[in-house]
Amino acid sequence: YAYAFEWHHYYAPKTLNRLLQAGVHARQAMKEFTAKTTTGEVTLSPGTVVVTRAYQQQDWRDVQAILAELATEHQLPVHAIRSGMSTAGMDLGSRNLPPVKPVSVMMVVGTDANMYEAGEAWYYLDRHVGIPVSMVDTDRFNNADLSRYTHIIMVDGRYSTLNRRSVEKLQDWVQQGGVVIGQQGGARWLSEHGILGAKFVDEATFRDAFKFGELRYGDMDDFYGQRRLAGAIFEVQLDTSHPLAFGYPRTQLPVFKDSTNAMIVPDAPFVTVATYSNPEPRLAGFTAEANRQVLAGKAAIIAHRKGAGRVVAFADDVNFRAFFWGSAKLLSNAIFLAPEVRPTLSDEENAAAAAEEAAEAAH
Repeated sequence: YAYAFEWHHYYAPKTLNRLLQAGVHARQAMKEFTAKTTTGEVTLSPGTVVVTRAYQQQDWRDVQAILAELATEHQLPVHAIRSGMSTAGMDLGSRNLPPVKPVSVMMVVGTDANMYEAGEAWYYLDRHVGIPVSMVDTDRFNNADLSRYTHIIMVDGRYSTLNRRSVEKLQDWVQQGGVVIGQQGGARWLSEHGILGAKFVDEATFRDAFKFGELRYGDMDDFYGQRRLAGAIFEVQLDTSHPLAFGYPRTQLPVFKDSTNAMIVPDAPFVTVATYSNPEPRLAGFTAEANRQVLAGKAAIIAHRKGAGRVVAFADDVNFRAFFWGSAKLLSNAIFLAPEVRPTLSDEENAAAAAEEAAEAAH
């Protein structure tokens, strides 16, 4: 009847992407369910990829062969489901099992973007997920055909060469259904230009957290050194019920932090995916206590709907040097699962949308 593999496996995103590239129809579960499989009942977590016999545009035996080859290549356990009726949770005909669409990813690069972070993101997507990435320089952004892409990534950078036309072009693309993903300075740029509906903690807040007191000239290097956050491992608290956190078994996630970037938690509910642990966010490495106190409880990941599109913001480099594998999967989630992010920044809009969905479900 169908096959399924869970999302917590590291190469699950690559397997899903390869299936889509091969023209296989795949769906992704938004809720937990217990399926009847050839080996007995199995409880499958949110994010599970399901390949059903229905909706395929090619022979079912070809689909089975493609999936078997990928499962062997990526050492991925695949469950054979015997029935569309689940013993618990949603059935396979549920609206909580939406189809996954093929993706086309663009990254904004150039002198305004951090070339190291751009390289790290490219390496992860190209080598670990199998997604080709189109690189578009900031100087060419205004002439680029954004309709070719489903996702745009902006890594750390200032993006000073992007002008008002660039902002309006990106705004329109998001409103029409695009997903923009900002990381560090890229997320801050989205915030400053009204695309991301969250504010970053300003530099004055960090500066004021340090007491000047009786400082001597010889204290200058030590004083400014303490105000920097050059590199440490922090802990964030994930909302594992959020689509962008699917595949993570624990609420605690270590992330590499090399800046004081952090966002103020918005008043709107359901848009904050992760916050820095409070009262102590640091796991390892040196970070001045004053900086830790400011960062504790602040937002590390925010995602919301904007028009028909989505905006995702990471305060940190989730692919640091391409070896921080634990947080790297957040980028895959931002690509494959962002379309399922439903909340906007308006509680009234969210309530109206929820009522509409409930009415549709009742029919």
